[in-house]
Amino acid sequence: MPSLAVPLLREGCNATAVDLEMLRAYIRLRGQIDTAPGCAPDQWRKLAQTWFEPQYLQKVMPGTQHAQRMAVTWVAAAGKRWRPLLTATVYDALQPDNRQADTRIIAPIAIAAECFHKASLIHDDIEDDDICRDGRPTLHAQYNLPLALNAGDLLLGEGYRLLAEAQLPADTRLRLLQTAAEGHRRLCIGQGEELSWRNRPAPPDTAELLDLFRLKTASAFEVAILLGAIAGGGGPQICGILADFSRALGIAYQIRDDLSDINRDLPRSNEQRPSILLALLQEHCGHATPGANLRAQYDRCAIPARAERMFMDYRNQSLQALNPITSIRLKSLLVRLVKRILPHVS
Repeated sequence: MPSLAVPLLREGCNATAVDLEMLRAYIRLRGQIDTAPGCAPDQWRKLAQTWFEPQYLQKVMPGTQHAQRMAVTWVAAAGKRWRPLLTATVYDALQPDNRQADTRIIAPIAIAAECFHKASLIHDDIEDDDICRDGRPTLHAQYNLPLALNAGDLLLGEGYRLLAEAQLPADTRLRLLQTAAEGHRRLCIGQGEELSWRNRPAPPDTAELLDLFRLKTASAFEVAILLGAIAGGGGPQICGILADFSRALGIAYQIRDDLSDINRDLPRSNEQRPSILLALLQEHCGHATPGANLRAQYDRCAIPARAERMFMDYRNQSLQALNPITSIRLKSLLVRLVKRILPHVS
């Protein structure tokens, strides 16, 4: 018996909700189909991986001087590539049915999204004084702080250059640059807030921390998604919907990231970076005890379960934000990507 799956907008055993527009579109299908409506993220992921091979990057980001080689090597290093994947697939989903996505247009724009992301990681590692990221030395640990700082600045410049030189009309290129600049501005404001909290005696409360997540993590997702939407011809209405979607997606992503670090316990709680776990501990159980085992405090106050519920709330909000989208192709794509970017917390 042939079948098609319709994603749930709210999961669980209580008050589940299905995407009715997608369900109706499936019901109206006639004849034989090879694939379900929507884009193929796996195909785009394989293609996007080729854009980050050193030989390809050297064509897009030419130059043989030391700073340029460092920048290309850092961008080519392994990563999840969620942001360029979002850029490319959103662009593809907005193409008319009879038009094939032009990789000559979207590849440099997707690379720009990754340049912005990798630059922010370099600067974040320097400001956090981290010497390791994902099991590998950070860039300033490999070389030195001035060289790493310069490489991050170069990647920002490369990102803006790639957007300015995109093979698109001038007004579209302007929208791309404005979107990237506004996202860059919000991210820096958020990072400044995080750095300032380190001099305070208590961690930020939950509301403050969620605002920080909107500024930092959500802005990076928003820029990547909107770059693809603008390049694909998306107007202000669809971009507004995607911005709301990105904010919920980014908050859920950061909450999940904090949950994954739950076993990393520093000796003094006030030396911890702002975390949803510390904020919830402060909110529900009073201040964390310096020098005590934070994991024991989290468990005693059921903080992981609270954080997981918050994660699911924002995950569901990201799916519900897609309700106004009338393009089944775009909606199907984003629902599928949410499931991959935000898997259930184990």
